[in-house]
Amino acid sequence: MDYITVKENYESEIEIKKSIFIGHIFHTDTVDEAIDYLEQVRKKHYKATHNCYAYIIGENKEHQKASDDGEPAKTAGRPILNVIEQNDLTNVLIVVTRYFGGIKLGAGGLIRAYSASAADVVQKANLIKKETTMKMNLMYDYSLHGKIEDFLRKSGFMLETPSFLDRVSYNIYVNINFLDKFKEELIDITNAKVEIKEEGICYIDKPFGR
Repeated sequence: MDYITVKENYESEIEIKKSIFIGHIFHTDTVDEAIDYLEQVRKKHYKATHNCYAYIIGENKEHQKASDDGEPAKTAGRPILNVIEQNDLTNVLIVVTRYFGGIKLGAGGLIRAYSASAADVVQKANLIKKETTMKMNLMYDYSLHGKIEDFLRKSGFMLETPSFLDRVSYNIYVNINFLDKFKEELIDITNAKVEIKEEGICYIDKPFGR
C-alpha cells in the first residue's frame, strides 16, 4: 500500500497576535519514536506555554493521537490532526509549540492558529510518496541481456546494476500493482528462459507533487 509522508524533519515559525507558533514535523515509523521526538521538542522549548501535537502512524493509519497540552479542549491537538488527515499523511508527528504573546485568541482563534501552524510546516516540508514495490531478482543467459535490458529500461521501474557471472543477475523493484503484468511480459519476450525470484516487499521514495 502506497502512502505519503515527510522525507526529513522540518520546522517553521509564524506569528499570530504576538504569539509565536513553531510547527515541527517529524517522520516516525513507531509510536515510541514519536514520543522520543516529542520529548526532544519539550526539552528544547521548556519555556513555551504549550507543546501541542498529533500523530498518525502505520501503513493503515492505525495509530492516531492528539493532545491539547493545556489549551482548551479540541482547540489544538484536533486541528493539528485534521491537517495531517487532510494531506493524507501517515508516519508523521506534528508538534506545534506556542509562546504566548499576551493576547488571548479565544477558542476559534486557537483552532485557526494551530491549524495554520501545522499547515505551514506541512506546506514547506519535503513530502514524498512511499511506493510499494516487490524486489525481483532475474537470472538469465548472456544472449538475452540486450532484449531484457531494453525491456527493463522502458518499464520505468527502479533498477540496480546487473552482475555478470556465469549468468546475468539483475535486481529490479516493480510496483506491486503491475507485478503480474510485468512477469507475464518478461516471460513472453524471453520464451520463459528467465528465472524470476520475488525477494520481498520494499518501499521506494518517489517525489510527491502538490
